[in-house]
Amino acid sequence: MGNDYKEKSRKKDLDKRYTRVLFERSEISRLHNPYHWSVQIYEAVWNEDWEMLHSLIFSPHAWTPGVLAKDPVRSLKNACICLISFMDCRIIERSPESSEMFYSFSDACIQLIESGTEREEILADLYDSLKAFPVHIRDEEQRSYHYLVHRAQDYIYAHMHDEIRVSEIADALHVSPSYLSRSFSRATGKTLKEFLTEEKVYRARNLLINSDVDIASISRYLGFSSQSHFTRVFREQTGVTPAAFRQRYA
Repeated sequence: MGNDYKEKSRKKDLDKRYTRVLFERSEISRLHNPYHWSVQIYEAVWNEDWEMLHSLIFSPHAWTPGVLAKDPVRSLKNACICLISFMDCRIIERSPESSEMFYSFSDACIQLIESGTEREEILADLYDSLKAFPVHIRDEEQRSYHYLVHRAQDYIYAHMHDEIRVSEIADALHVSPSYLSRSFSRATGKTLKEFLTEEKVYRARNLLINSDVDIASISRYLGFSSQSHFTRVFREQTGVTPAAFRQRYA
């Protein structure tokens, strides 16, 4: 009985809000951006037409996404998040095997948008985020290989903080270590261990440049047995120590 009452109460509240929104929109004679507007933004990003993208986002009266919160800044952020999610879905339709990486990238875009405090700043962050999508699309396309390689990569991304062994990946994928190793080498031209090392160093480079996390913590986070082991592997891959790399590029 109590749950029925709560459900009816919520539906009544929703109906009231819907009626009020319809009235307010008709009073100010402004409609939501049409679905085609979102598609145009997607096509502008996909074709890297930055002039069109700029026009769709910054032109007067171009941005009418509706009222998604009482506070105008919060409402705008919500609308930007909806647009980023729309972009994510359209891109993942083309590359479903790369969904985890694109979801992670959109998380970063949303966090950037959340950090804004004024309308122009938020829209600028949205514009910059959308412009960055093609770079990540190309990166993922370059990583696209055999389906078993994708599954191995997903396992590595999910366990990047562990000391991963080839046998563990093979067990998770229900294949033999030798078959996995052969398939990976044939498809990528490198061993699974080489790929894992490169990915860990790639993550380490990003952390060294874009964060203040200390080197010992980065070493532990990426599953190295010790900081000295991390330093040795990093130097083999980059030619410099993690400390020197941070000092040079951060």
